[in-house]
Amino acid sequence: MQQFDSKIEDYLDGVLEGTELSDFLAAMQGNPALAQKVEVAGIARARMRNIWASEPAEQELRNTIQAIRSADSQPQEPGAMAKRMRIPPWYWAAAALLVLGFAFWMLRPTSTEQLYADNRHFPETAFVSKGDEATPLQKAATDFEHKHYQSALDGFQRYLSSHPDDREVQLFQGFCLLELGKWSEAAQIFANLNSTTLADEANWYLALCYLKGKDTARCKAQLMGISESSMHYKNAQNLLRKLR
Repeated sequence: MQQFDSKIEDYLDGVLEGTELSDFLAAMQGNPALAQKVEVAGIARARMRNIWASEPAEQELRNTIQAIRSADSQPQEPGAMAKRMRIPPWYWAAAALLVLGFAFWMLRPTSTEQLYADNRHFPETAFVSKGDEATPLQKAATDFEHKHYQSALDGFQRYLSSHPDDREVQLFQGFCLLELGKWSEAAQIFANLNSTTLADEANWYLALCYLKGKDTARCKAQLMGISESSMHYKNAQNLLRKLR
Protein backbone atom coordinates (compact mmCIF):
# COMPACT_ATOMS: atom_id res chain seq x y z
CA MET A 1 0.00 0.00 0.00
CA GLN A 2 3.03 2.30 -0.18
CA GLN A 3 1.68 3.77 -3.40
CA PHE A 4 -0.99 5.48 -1.29
CA ASP A 5 1.52 7.16 1.07
CA SER A 6 2.12 9.97 -1.42
CA LYS A 7 -1.61 10.71 -1.51
CA ILE A 8 -2.02 11.32 2.24
CA GLU A 9 -1.33 15.06 1.97
CA ASP A 10 -3.65 15.37 -1.04
CA TYR A 11 -6.38 13.58 0.92
CA LEU A 12 -5.96 15.88 3.93
CA ASP A 13 -5.98 18.90 1.58
CA GLY A 14 -9.30 17.69 0.13
CA VAL A 15 -8.01 17.60 -3.46
CA LEU A 16 -8.55 13.90 -4.12
CA GLU A 17 -11.63 13.32 -6.28
CA GLY A 18 -13.43 10.57 -8.15
CA THR A 19 -11.76 7.19 -8.37
CA GLU A 20 -8.61 8.47 -6.65
CA LEU A 21 -10.62 9.38 -3.56
CA SER A 22 -12.67 6.15 -3.58
CA ASP A 23 -9.51 4.04 -4.01
CA PHE A 24 -7.81 5.88 -1.15
CA LEU A 25 -10.82 5.47 1.19
CA ALA A 26 -10.99 1.76 0.32
CA ALA A 27 -7.26 1.43 0.99
CA MET A 28 -7.65 3.10 4.41
CA GLN A 29 -10.54 0.82 5.32
CA GLY A 30 -8.57 -2.29 4.35
CA ASN A 31 -5.22 -1.20 5.74
CA PRO A 32 -5.10 -0.10 9.40
CA ALA A 33 -1.46 1.01 9.00
CA LEU A 34 -2.42 3.47 6.26
CA ALA A 35 -5.39 4.72 8.28
CA GLN A 36 -3.06 5.30 11.24
CA LYS A 37 -0.64 7.27 9.03
CA VAL A 38 -3.51 9.49 7.91
CA GLU A 39 -4.61 10.00 11.50
CA VAL A 40 -1.08 10.88 12.66
CA ALA A 41 -0.62 13.28 9.73
CA GLY A 42 -3.94 14.96 10.55
CA ILE A 43 -3.00 15.39 14.21
CA ALA A 44 0.40 16.80 13.23
CA ARG A 45 -1.30 19.32 10.96
CA ALA A 46 -3.65 20.37 13.74
CA ARG A 47 -0.73 20.90 16.12
CA MET A 48 1.13 22.94 13.51
CA ARG A 49 -1.94 25.11 12.99
CA ASN A 50 -1.98 25.75 16.74
CA ILE A 51 1.69 26.69 16.65
CA TRP A 52 1.22 29.05 13.72
CA ALA A 53 -1.79 30.57 15.46
CA SER A 54 0.40 31.25 18.47
CA GLU A 55 3.15 33.05 16.54
CA PRO A 56 1.93 36.55 17.56
CA ALA A 57 2.05 35.48 21.21
CA GLU A 58 5.57 34.11 20.73
CA GLN A 59 6.72 37.33 19.08
CA GLU A 60 5.17 39.37 21.88
CA LEU A 61 7.09 37.25 24.37
CA ARG A 62 10.36 37.83 22.51
CA ASN A 63 9.73 41.59 22.23
CA THR A 64 8.93 41.95 25.92
CA ILE A 65 12.01 40.03 27.05
CA GLN A 66 14.16 42.08 24.67
CA ALA A 67 12.67 45.30 26.07
CA ILE A 68 13.49 44.16 29.60
CA ARG A 69 17.06 43.35 28.58
CA SER A 70 17.44 46.71 26.83
CA ALA A 71 16.18 48.63 29.83
CA ASP A 72 18.55 46.76 32.12
CA SER A 73 21.55 47.40 29.88
CA GLN A 74 21.22 51.18 29.59
CA PRO A 75 24.48 53.12 30.33
CA GLN A 76 24.83 53.98 33.99
CA GLU A 77 27.03 56.32 36.02
CA PRO A 78 30.70 55.36 36.45
CA GLY A 79 31.35 53.20 39.45
CA ALA A 80 27.95 51.57 39.30
CA MET A 81 29.15 48.43 37.46
CA ALA A 82 28.23 46.02 40.22
CA LYS A 83 24.77 47.51 40.48
CA ARG A 84 24.33 47.50 36.71
CA MET A 85 25.28 43.81 36.40
CA ARG A 86 22.87 42.75 39.12
CA ILE A 87 19.65 41.46 37.47
CA PRO A 88 16.64 42.63 39.48
CA PRO A 89 14.25 39.98 40.85
CA TRP A 90 11.30 41.40 38.93
CA TYR A 91 13.10 40.52 35.68
CA TRP A 92 12.95 36.81 36.45
CA ALA A 93 9.38 37.05 37.74
CA ALA A 94 8.23 38.80 34.55
CA ALA A 95 10.08 36.33 32.36
CA ALA A 96 8.60 33.37 34.26
CA LEU A 97 5.08 34.74 33.90
CA LEU A 98 5.56 35.28 30.19
CA VAL A 99 6.95 31.77 29.68
CA LEU A 100 4.07 30.25 31.66
CA GLY A 101 1.58 32.24 29.63
CA PHE A 102 3.17 31.13 26.40
CA ALA A 103 3.19 27.49 27.56
CA PHE A 104 -0.50 27.73 28.43
CA TRP A 105 -1.19 29.12 24.96
CA MET A 106 0.73 26.30 23.29
CA LEU A 107 -0.77 23.51 25.41
CA ARG A 108 -4.35 24.71 25.53
CA PRO A 109 -6.97 22.05 24.65
CA THR A 110 -7.88 21.64 21.01
CA SER A 111 -11.15 23.41 20.21
CA THR A 112 -14.29 21.47 19.33
CA GLU A 113 -14.24 23.13 15.88
CA GLN A 114 -10.75 21.79 15.23
CA LEU A 115 -11.65 18.33 16.55
CA TYR A 116 -14.67 18.28 14.27
CA ALA A 117 -12.56 19.29 11.25
CA ASP A 118 -9.95 16.64 12.09
CA ASN A 119 -12.52 13.83 12.36
CA ARG A 120 -15.03 14.72 9.64
CA HIS A 121 -14.25 12.57 6.58
CA PHE A 122 -17.37 11.87 4.54
CA PRO A 123 -17.57 8.75 2.36
CA GLU A 124 -17.70 9.21 -1.38
CA THR A 125 -21.10 9.39 -3.03
CA ALA A 126 -21.52 6.22 -5.06
CA PHE A 127 -25.23 5.89 -5.67
CA VAL A 128 -26.37 3.02 -7.83
CA SER A 129 -28.65 3.76 -10.76
CA LYS A 130 -32.09 4.70 -9.50
CA GLY A 131 -34.13 4.72 -12.68
CA ASP A 132 -35.46 8.02 -14.02
CA GLU A 133 -34.19 9.84 -10.92
CA ALA A 134 -30.53 8.97 -11.61
CA THR A 135 -29.66 12.27 -13.35
CA PRO A 136 -30.88 14.73 -10.68
CA LEU A 137 -29.53 12.48 -7.95
CA GLN A 138 -26.12 12.38 -9.58
CA LYS A 139 -26.23 16.18 -9.89
CA ALA A 140 -26.82 16.40 -6.14
CA ALA A 141 -23.97 13.93 -5.57
CA THR A 142 -21.63 16.05 -7.70
CA ASP A 143 -22.62 19.17 -5.76
CA PHE A 144 -21.83 17.32 -2.53
CA GLU A 145 -18.39 16.22 -3.76
CA HIS A 146 -17.63 19.86 -4.63
CA LYS A 147 -18.78 21.01 -1.17
CA HIS A 148 -21.82 22.86 -2.54
CA TYR A 149 -23.82 21.61 0.39
CA GLN A 150 -26.95 23.75 0.04
CA SER A 151 -27.55 22.79 -3.60
CA ALA A 152 -26.73 19.18 -2.78
CA LEU A 153 -29.22 19.25 0.10
CA ASP A 154 -31.92 20.65 -2.19
CA GLY A 155 -31.27 17.85 -4.68
CA PHE A 156 -31.30 15.10 -2.07
CA GLN A 157 -34.51 16.45 -0.54
CA ARG A 158 -36.21 16.57 -3.93
CA TYR A 159 -35.26 12.95 -4.50
CA LEU A 160 -36.43 11.91 -1.03
CA SER A 161 -39.82 13.54 -1.60
CA SER A 162 -40.59 10.67 -3.97
CA HIS A 163 -38.27 8.07 -2.39
CA PRO A 164 -38.64 8.69 1.36
CA ASP A 165 -37.20 5.31 2.38
CA ASP A 166 -33.86 5.62 0.62
CA ARG A 167 -31.52 5.40 3.62
CA GLU A 168 -28.33 6.06 1.70
CA VAL A 169 -29.65 9.39 0.42
CA GLN A 170 -30.94 10.19 3.91
CA LEU A 171 -27.40 9.73 5.21
CA PHE A 172 -26.01 12.26 2.74
CA GLN A 173 -28.89 14.59 3.52
CA GLY A 174 -27.66 14.48 7.11
CA PHE A 175 -24.08 15.25 6.01
CA CYS A 176 -25.28 18.34 4.17
CA LEU A 177 -27.26 19.58 7.17
CA LEU A 178 -24.25 19.02 9.41
CA GLU A 179 -21.93 21.04 7.16
CA LEU A 180 -24.53 23.81 6.92
CA GLY A 181 -24.52 24.16 10.70
CA LYS A 182 -27.95 22.55 11.18
CA TRP A 183 -26.51 19.90 13.45
CA SER A 184 -29.69 19.23 15.45
CA GLU A 185 -31.61 18.41 12.24
CA ALA A 186 -28.74 16.22 11.10
CA ALA A 187 -28.71 14.47 14.49
CA GLN A 188 -32.35 13.49 14.08
CA ILE A 189 -31.63 11.88 10.71
CA PHE A 190 -28.61 9.96 12.04
CA ALA A 191 -30.59 8.83 15.10
CA ASN A 192 -33.27 7.42 12.81
CA LEU A 193 -30.60 5.46 10.92
CA ASN A 194 -28.83 3.94 13.91
CA SER A 195 -30.81 0.68 13.73
CA THR A 196 -30.28 0.14 10.00
CA THR A 197 -27.44 -1.28 7.92
CA LEU A 198 -25.93 2.22 7.99
CA ALA A 199 -25.65 2.21 11.78
CA ASP A 200 -21.84 2.43 11.79
CA GLU A 201 -21.82 5.71 9.89
CA ALA A 202 -24.96 7.03 11.59
CA ASN A 203 -23.66 6.49 15.14
CA TRP A 204 -20.28 8.05 14.41
CA TYR A 205 -21.75 11.10 12.73
CA LEU A 206 -24.34 11.47 15.46
CA ALA A 207 -21.39 11.92 17.84
CA LEU A 208 -19.91 14.51 15.47
CA CYS A 209 -23.26 16.34 15.45
CA TYR A 210 -22.99 16.82 19.20
CA LEU A 211 -19.34 17.84 18.80
CA LYS A 212 -20.34 20.40 16.16
CA GLY A 213 -22.98 21.73 18.54
CA LYS A 214 -20.43 21.93 21.39
CA ASP A 215 -22.48 19.46 23.45
CA THR A 216 -19.45 17.53 24.68
CA ALA A 217 -21.38 15.55 27.31
CA ARG A 218 -23.71 13.98 24.73
CA CYS A 219 -20.79 13.59 22.33
CA LYS A 220 -18.84 11.56 24.90
CA ALA A 221 -21.89 9.44 25.73
CA GLN A 222 -22.43 8.70 22.04
CA LEU A 223 -18.76 7.84 21.49
CA MET A 224 -18.74 5.46 24.46
CA GLY A 225 -21.69 3.64 22.90
CA ILE A 226 -19.77 2.84 19.69
CA SER A 227 -18.87 -0.86 19.87
CA GLU A 228 -15.51 -2.47 19.13
CA SER A 229 -16.99 -4.07 16.02
CA SER A 230 -17.62 -0.66 14.47
CA MET A 231 -15.30 0.61 11.76
CA HIS A 232 -15.24 3.90 13.70
CA TYR A 233 -14.34 2.39 17.08
CA LYS A 234 -10.69 3.47 16.98
CA ASN A 235 -11.62 6.99 15.88
CA ALA A 236 -14.21 7.16 18.65
CA GLN A 237 -11.65 6.17 21.29
CA ASN A 238 -9.12 8.69 20.00
CA LEU A 239 -11.70 11.46 20.07
CA LEU A 240 -12.78 10.48 23.58
CA ARG A 241 -9.21 10.84 24.84
CA LYS A 242 -8.99 14.35 23.39
CA LEU A 243 -12.28 15.41 24.96
CA ARG A 244 -11.24 14.39 28.47
